Amino acid sequence: MDRMTFFKRVAVLVGACALKAVPAAARRKEQVEIQRSPVAGFQYGEGEEVWRELPVGAPLALVREPGNPHDERAVRVQWRGR
Repeated sequence: MDRMTFFKRVAVLVGACALKAVPAAARRKEQVEIQRSPVAGFQYGEGEEVWRELPVGAPLALVREPGNPHDERAVRVQWRGR
């Protein structure tokens, strides 16, 4: 075996050992919860109806509502336009 082949095989073995050393959970793609926030005014919109249909992990849109009569800094939480 020539020198280059030897080093290539050693590199493959080292890489395989390093991969086995990493726990399976770390190799899997996992979701991490960053924040949990209460939603003010949930009961006044379509929240109750939408909540039953809303799957875990669904993307939500946050839309500013500067014209909101109750709070000029309000942000609407939207899912599929609702």
